[in-house]
Amino acid sequence: MRYAMKITSVVFGITLLFISLSHAQAPAQKPAFGVASVKPNNSGSQAVSFLPTAGRFNAQNVTLSMLINRAYKVEDFQVVGAPGWANSEHYDVDARADLTATAQDINGAMLQSLLEDRFKLVIHRETKELPVYLLTAAKNGLKLNEGQCLTLEPNTRPQPGQRQSAFCGYMGMGDNNLRATSIRMEHLVDALSNILRRTVIDKTGFVGNFDVTLRWSPADSVTRTATTPPADSGPSIFTAIEEQLGLKLESAKGPVEVLVIDSVQRPTEN
Repeated sequence: MRYAMKITSVVFGITLLFISLSHAQAPAQKPAFGVASVKPNNSGSQAVSFLPTAGRFNAQNVTLSMLINRAYKVEDFQVVGAPGWANSEHYDVDARADLTATAQDINGAMLQSLLEDRFKLVIHRETKELPVYLLTAAKNGLKLNEGQCLTLEPNTRPQPGQRQSAFCGYMGMGDNNLRATSIRMEHLVDALSNILRRTVIDKTGFVGNFDVTLRWSPADSVTRTATTPPADSGPSIFTAIEEQLGLKLESAKGPVEVLVIDSVQRPTEN
């Protein structure tokens, strides 16, 4: 009888250990938005906007590729396996989170959860040694200034006639122009990576929030290198960065993370 009780105790202990290990190995669940709306945008407009607001993710006329880039902190050239419609079909996204959610969570893990839920996105990552640019300080010194900007109250929209560029965190690109309001250096290198279609690594050591106004030649910035002259009288993007921002791009090689799309679908209806 005593022998049987010992066996029972051992089995019971093993069972508890198995349950404990199962719980310990369970993956942590990503944070998600409480309510999210994803609707097709068939306006044909070229205007795209991301409006930063506390506790909310709001994007107008964006593509799946733009959402992936933002959620996973990658650029188009780092994404492999995206379907054609990822760049041709546009959506309006309005998602709400708890007001305690950080901007990092909203534009990262929560947006990833939305893509996985509504677009059925499945991805994996690989790392490759690829050409990169190093962003350093130019010898003439930094020419970026910390400007004034407006902060939106939680769950509010700008007043009619109010410029989006007046709000903290605004960024607009197009027609060989880049304009941003009170952004960190990491956001600038993300924008430059998108323009140059090559990873830009911040080696400046600068901290703080800066206003950015950058204009360069309409010649093809993607295929031109730092030593190739511009096609017209305007400055190349490399010259413009040095003259207008007080920064410099240097060619190098480094590890670049590539995101591979295993599967994705058009979003489910609301």
